[in-house]
Amino acid sequence: MSASATPQPAHTSSAFQKRGLSLRVRLSLLMLSTALIVFVVVGATIYVQAQNILAQSANEKLEASTTTLKNNVEIWLDLNTRALAQLASLPAITSMDAAQQKPYLEAMGKAYEDMYLVSTTDLTGLNLERSDGQPATDYQGREWFQGARNGAPVTYETRIGATSKRPALVAASPIISNNRTVGVAMFASNLPNIVEAVNLNQVGKSGQVYVFDAQNRAVAFVDPDLPQDQINDLSAKIPVQALRSGTRDLNVYTDEQGEQWHAFLTTLPNSWGIIVQQKESEFLSPLRAFQVAAVIVFGLGAMVLAALMWFAIGRALKPIQEVSNVAAMAASGNLNVTVPVKRHDEVGALAEAFNTMITRLRELIDSLELRIQARTEQLQASADVGRAAVSILDTNQLLREVVNLITDRFGFYYAAVFLADSANKWAVLHEATGNAGRVLKERQHQLEIGGQSMVGSVMKTRKARIALDVGDEAVRFANPLLPDTRSEIALPLMVGSRVIGALDVQSTQMAAFDEASAAVLQSMADQIAIALSNTILFQQTQTGLQRTRQLYDASTAISNAEDASGILRELMTKGVPEAAAAQILTYGPRDEAGQHAYLEVAASWAPTDGELLLPVGTRVGPDQMPPVSALASEPYLIYDAADPATTPAQQQIMQAMRMRAMLVYALIAGSQPVGLLLIVYHEPHQFTAAETQPLQALIGQVAVTMRNQQLVREEAVAVKQLDEINRRLTSQTWDKYARAIDAVTYKEDIGPTVNVRSEIAPTVLAAPIMIHGEEVGVLRLEDTAPDRKWTSNELALAQAVAGEVAIAIENARLIEQTEGRALRETRLNQIAQQLRQATDVNSILQTAAEQLSQALDTSHALAQLGRSKVATQRHNGEQESPAGAVNLKQDVP
Repeated sequence: MSASATPQPAHTSSAFQKRGLSLRVRLSLLMLSTALIVFVVVGATIYVQAQNILAQSANEKLEASTTTLKNNVEIWLDLNTRALAQLASLPAITSMDAAQQKPYLEAMGKAYEDMYLVSTTDLTGLNLERSDGQPATDYQGREWFQGARNGAPVTYETRIGATSKRPALVAASPIISNNRTVGVAMFASNLPNIVEAVNLNQVGKSGQVYVFDAQNRAVAFVDPDLPQDQINDLSAKIPVQALRSGTRDLNVYTDEQGEQWHAFLTTLPNSWGIIVQQKESEFLSPLRAFQVAAVIVFGLGAMVLAALMWFAIGRALKPIQEVSNVAAMAASGNLNVTVPVKRHDEVGALAEAFNTMITRLRELIDSLELRIQARTEQLQASADVGRAAVSILDTNQLLREVVNLITDRFGFYYAAVFLADSANKWAVLHEATGNAGRVLKERQHQLEIGGQSMVGSVMKTRKARIALDVGDEAVRFANPLLPDTRSEIALPLMVGSRVIGALDVQSTQMAAFDEASAAVLQSMADQIAIALSNTILFQQTQTGLQRTRQLYDASTAISNAEDASGILRELMTKGVPEAAAAQILTYGPRDEAGQHAYLEVAASWAPTDGELLLPVGTRVGPDQMPPVSALASEPYLIYDAADPATTPAQQQIMQAMRMRAMLVYALIAGSQPVGLLLIVYHEPHQFTAAETQPLQALIGQVAVTMRNQQLVREEAVAVKQLDEINRRLTSQTWDKYARAIDAVTYKEDIGPTVNVRSEIAPTVLAAPIMIHGEEVGVLRLEDTAPDRKWTSNELALAQAVAGEVAIAIENARLIEQTEGRALRETRLNQIAQQLRQATDVNSILQTAAEQLSQALDTSHALAQLGRSKVATQRHNGEQESPAGAVNLKQDVP
């Protein structure tokens, strides 16, 4: 096919030329963006470095100012406190004589211009003497006085001075004489030196300085927001809180207005605090000018750079534009064009590559029709496989149709389908083509999953595998029945994430499987997998329905079974006919530890009697049974008795029963354990959920039915025992009743008396009078006629009358007992009433004896209180009571 035979739409060239921005514009923007990124990164780096340098410089200034201020305040405090301590130790001061103290106080006030007051007080807080000549003042409630009086070497207090009316610092020391405190010396200062030091250490226009005492009261500060004529509490300030929480040196924080501050924090030995801080925006203000200059420079540089790039890129892309124009002509359908090669650089190489591409494109178009035809045939074969997958529900027929379609339509040498076995260990051949396939199916050919074969490998890895040359393939099973194989492909049959098998296709040609044919075969493999899954699901559904019917029949039969053997027989014949044998074991009694002492065989089943090796009644120990909890909800499985996990005792009993696999269920009725069900097999068995789960409902019904049968038996025994008890009670009751009436037999004789001497015996009809199964009398009818025949109606009437008589006399006896009991209760209430009216012991005994004598109609009554031995001696005729006996009695004749 020629190139001219494939015309393209006329608008292709114009569409190609109008596609987005030109290469010149895009390269210019790319290079400009790269340059701007470099500029921005460099500028940002410089900005950050400058910011760090300015911040470091500002922090160093803050630290230097804080250190200087700390030293000045410490020196001032040290000088003044030393002077105060020396003053307090002078003999004139310790003498506590105001006349002696006055000159020293005045001298100190003149020597230290900061002190506007120097004074002493006694221990009550009253001024002893003052340097300012003012009247004495009572300082008893001041902090400085209380601290010094309590022994503190130096006590400071910041307050509004009573004399100066301004914020002042008061310091006090105890006056000690003969090792005891006799008074307090103090001075009050306006703190000019501290204020001056604070003012000298201000940093910048926004800088703030604070010196505050241990109670966070301002001693001196630079803060326009705080009043100068008050004692300001600084506890609410953020840096003060940070200092008191342990923060020292540099602290960066943001205030309530969102302003960021750099503060330097330190403390004095007397717990005073010093803070010097400055706004970050102030010392970073030089960066603003840098930002403006950087923006201007970057803008001008970008404009110049863009112009230079536009010109340079335009010159460089001119040859490429020529190649682009020729490419546009080729895109419009003219494949006979070529690009002239004028230079030997990258553009020349591009022109040569374009010419080569056009040549190959013409060759490709010539062979495209043949390839399309072959691909159409492959797709048609795939569609045929799809139709077969939809229409065929028989697995063997489906696989046979699939492998034949693959070999016929594609012309391949051999095709086969392998499916995984139930243990997912072997890939079993289910269908294959040709004579080799027939022989392999007869041999039940299988390959190990994950073994040395392409089929086993793809089922393990879930990925297709292609051998373009089977001689070079390391992982492959070389089948001697297929000697002409030169290339092979194996594809997994997957449903979701589950591998159910593999499709194996072999060819006599080298490299017969390209990507396209592999894709078509993979599509066919997917269709086969889905179809197989559907057919298997359909068969499982049919099997499940049949299994449900079997289980329903088994359930009905189990419910109607009369004993454990019947239950087991119905369960196995209708529910698990493939098993070798089965037994039901019930739990024996519990031992002292609450464990079942043994299990007893309640029922056994096998297809033939020769299989029953443990007869009914055999007892086995719990250690010989599988470790199944009495209330286990899941079955216990032994796939193979040869497994080392099986205990020796279990292996012994399984060997005795010639079993290799076992399925054990706990029989539970409600929350009551009943026993165990053992289903055994002579060969190893792979139990699946499809086998064990449907049995679970039947197992519950077996347990409930056995429990019901047990309850019925227990109820029958209980009814029998209850009937026996009733008979005994009736017999005992009527015996007592007979003794109570002095063994008198009630007898009523109606009609003429039969002559016992008569030679002719009368005809007798006797109906026993039965109460609770016990005969208490007889109803006897006699007829002198010797040939009298009693009819069935007469017999029934006599028996009915006897029954009514039994009910009537039993009711009469009960009424008589009830009346007697009521009489006794009435008499007892009367005696109790008489006893409650008595007021002493003698009266009680007298009343008891009299009432009992009257009630029982006796000739003599004796009521006596005392130890039991007294009555014994009295009964034996002894005259003396034992030592310590108390005898209180009333004898009524």
